[in-house]
Amino acid sequence: MPNADLNSVDTFHSSTLASFPHEELDHDEMLELEEPIENQYKEFESLGADITKEVPQEHLIHIFARMIDYVNENYLSIIDYDTVVVSPTKTIQIGKLIYSFICIDNCFNILPNYLKKIECYNIDQFDKYFQNKLGNDPAKFKASYLESISDVVRRLQGLQKLKSNVRSDRNYQNLLNKYTYYIELVNFGESDRLIFNYIRPVLIKHFDEILWRTF
Repeated sequence: MPNADLNSVDTFHSSTLASFPHEELDHDEMLELEEPIENQYKEFESLGADITKEVPQEHLIHIFARMIDYVNENYLSIIDYDTVVVSPTKTIQIGKLIYSFICIDNCFNILPNYLKKIECYNIDQFDKYFQNKLGNDPAKFKASYLESISDVVRRLQGLQKLKSNVRSDRNYQNLLNKYTYYIELVNFGESDRLIFNYIRPVLIKHFDEILWRTF
């Protein structure tokens, strides 16, 4: 599997970061903007909705920095974490990708496909699958879950055989690189935190909505 070309992923440009205002940010405004985003990645509220689009970039960099810290501590180890947290450009770039994975694409696409593939249609069936088929082994779960992400990448790569001009399509390349990064992100992370701190709590809270997307 090729590495994700993060330079070609649509994120905010470093030239924009250089133009951030240097005056002190309004604390109350920051908290008001951050709270709903924080509720997404901590409490799994309003998953599937990208509510970062309306956030000014000078605030978003700080919001993403705290999100990256939280995800790194609780869900997944972030690749090149020490570099990401000290580079404003990387904070925005990687923050956008992690937000998309945790709060949007996992529930909208990856988990529905995974549940359909393993034929689990409620949380009890999922728990039995984890116990009986995977032997309560988080590493085996991660491997099977990664296959669902890889399936998306393979389907996207297959489009290149059907449409010769798709390689030059910016949206296509962004999507391919995003899901390739997801593979790297999940593969790098700790298996037990992935399933027990993130995947299973999301399923408990949103199984019906996720299941609806399998049909």
